[in-house]
Formats: sequence, structure tokens, C-alpha cells
Amino acid sequence: MLFKLGFYQFQKNWIMKILVIAQLVFVFVAAIIGSSVYSYHTQYYKYFEDYFSSEGMFLFADCVYQESGDWMETDMHAFEGRLRNAKVLSMATPGFAVKNMGRANALFLECEGEILERYQPELEEGIWFSRNETEDTVLHLVVSQNDFGWKTGTELELVTSMGSALKAEVIGVLKEGARIVGIANSKMGYPNDYTNLYAEVYREESLGPLFILDNRQLSMIYNECGIRSDSVLACQMLIQYGENITDEDIRYNESYIEQHVDVSYRYDMKTIRENSINNIKQKLIVFVPIYVAAFVFAIISVISTTAITVKRQLKNYAIYNVLGLPWRYNAIINATDTGITVAISIGIAFVGTALCMGSGCVDNTTIMLDRMQVVVCLITGIIYIVLAMIIPTVMIRKMTAKEILNDS
Repeated sequence: MLFKLGFYQFQKNWIMKILVIAQLVFVFVAAIIGSSVYSYHTQYYKYFEDYFSSEGMFLFADCVYQESGDWMETDMHAFEGRLRNAKVLSMATPGFAVKNMGRANALFLECEGEILERYQPELEEGIWFSRNETEDTVLHLVVSQNDFGWKTGTELELVTSMGSALKAEVIGVLKEGARIVGIANSKMGYPNDYTNLYAEVYREESLGPLFILDNRQLSMIYNECGIRSDSVLACQMLIQYGENITDEDIRYNESYIEQHVDVSYRYDMKTIRENSINNIKQKLIVFVPIYVAAFVFAIISVISTTAITVKRQLKNYAIYNVLGLPWRYNAIINATDTGITVAISIGIAFVGTALCMGSGCVDNTTIMLDRMQVVVCLITGIIYIVLAMIIPTVMIRKMTAKEILNDS
């Protein structure tokens, strides 16, 4: 019954509600944009947050040498074993070529399984790597956008630098501009934060197509076929120190890296962590004032329209009270009225955003519709509904039904 009365109240003031809905739609769109910016940037930080938040270092290695210092290291796990109390997350570059590709170049990126499980870039088609598929003797590849017509299902023959042949199949194609982990970032020299770990892959800007492969599957195929690895550790590395690492161990690791690794750049994780947090804050600063201004303006509007609605509805509230409805239930009627307004506003904001995303007009932005956007909009809407419950209670708490009916 109370909800029916609230819906009736909404219908009686629909012209005023249209203006309020327009204002609330603006607020919810601002909330979607602001929370999207936060979600977009924090998600890339969170993929490797445990590394960034611990003691260690982030570096780009042009080359890693074996213990003797005479030969290049081809085993990404062997390097980790020579450090003290440290875990290394790294990539490698195998010396592959695509048979019958001519003079065109192709880049291969061999990733540890942990990286592939932590982060999946956007795909245009196909699937990402799975642990269950590492026993397949046909090497699985994910390729960037290319001019060779390589797509999901394309079978290729690869040749190692030592002349061994491998059968391979494309299982996925990266989306144009997809962010990947492992290759040198064009932003090197900018603020040193989590963004240095990622690089965007564009067809026109690349020297050739990029292939990503799973180190676990490649190692299995090498063992099965008796092929010696020719991978070079020329890549980014995340080095995470254990909680009980000593100063002596840290000095040893730094000395070992200095002697056995050609480093393009190196930063301690504290620097990466602090710069990352500052980076995210700076991006949010742009949208927070817009959201707050819209939020405050809409609150003033909601308070004003609610006050006007309550004043117009005083006679009805008095009649309801005479018929046995307690005064406090009028707050529920008003909350229902406002709840309908909020629901319509959120619906318009989400449908409008979804249509923009579907049409592609926001493809180059960080706008998204996920759990974060739903939560922020719901919290904002609940605040408005709570206000709508408080206002009538404050306005009529010292009035009686008899006084209202006599005055009317």
C-alpha cells in the first residue's frame, strides 16, 4: 500500500521529476566516468600489486649472462636461482623465425605462466593461454594485428636459430592497441610507475607482428623433441625480495645484477609504488571536482523538490494519518517516490553509457561498466533516498493532522 501511494505521488509530480531526473543522470554519468578512471588505472596496478608493494626492483634487461659471464643466459629460472632470497618474474625472447615469411620481421615474447595467469590483454578473437593446454605438442601463439592474414586457427611452421622446426597454431589475436607486459615501454623516461610495465601494441607502430607464447608449453616441447633453448633474457623483470631478506643479501643481489645483467633502466619497488599511487591520484583529481559539484547541485535540487512535494502532499498525509497511517510512514512514501526517480536516472545513465560503448564512440576512453560503477551509483542513489526520508519527517514532526486539515 505504501509503495502504491509513493508511485501515485511520483505520477502527480512528473513534470518536476523530469528536471530532477535530468540532473541525476548527469550525476550518475559523472560517477560512472570517475569510477571508470579509478578502475581502469588501479586494475593494471593490482595485477602485480604484491610485487609493487614488496621490497625489490623493477628493471629492463638488454641481456643476462650466465655465471661465467661468457655466455648469454637462456633459462629464465636459472637466473632466479642465482639470486638470494628473491623471486623473479620475467619474459624472454626466443630466436624464432616464421618459415616462408621472407625478409619481414616478427617478434616473439616468451612469458612465464604466472604472468599469463595474472594478466590477459584484450583479444580481438580467439582465446588466451590455459594451463590445461601446455601438454599440446603444437605450440600455441597469440598474435598481434598483422598484414599476413594470421588469425585464430592459422597453422605456422617456426624455425629456431639452431635450425630446428616447430609446429605452431594461432589461438588468439590481440585487439589493436592492446596492452601487453614484457616489451620495452615507449613511455620510458616518464614518471617511473606501474605503467612502465605495460606497452600498447599497434600494427602501424610495430616493426613486425608480435607473437606471445607460454614458457611452460615451450619447455615441454623442447624436452619432448630434445631441442636446446635459444631464448635470450632481453625483457622486463620484476624482482621480489623475501620478507626475511638481509641487507647482505640485497647487496649481493645488486652486485650480481650489476656484473651479469646489461640493464637499460632499474628502479626500486618503493619508487614504483609511490609514483603509481601519485599517478592514480592525479588522474582522479580531474574528475572529483566535477562529480562533487554535480552531486551537491543535485542534492540541493532534491531537497528543494522534495520540500515542495511534501508541502503539496500535506493534506494527503493528514488524511492518511486520520485513516490510521502513522506519521513516520510518510517518509517511506516519499522515499518510494524518490527511489523511482533514482532508478529511472540510473537506468538512463547506464543504458546511455552502454549504447555509447556499443557504438564505439568511447573506445579511446577509460569508460567501462563494471561492479565498481554499479556500487558507486547505488551508494549515490541511496544517499538521495535517505535524504528524501528525512525531509518529510523534519517538516511535519511538530504538526498534527487536525492542524493541517484546518489550515487547508
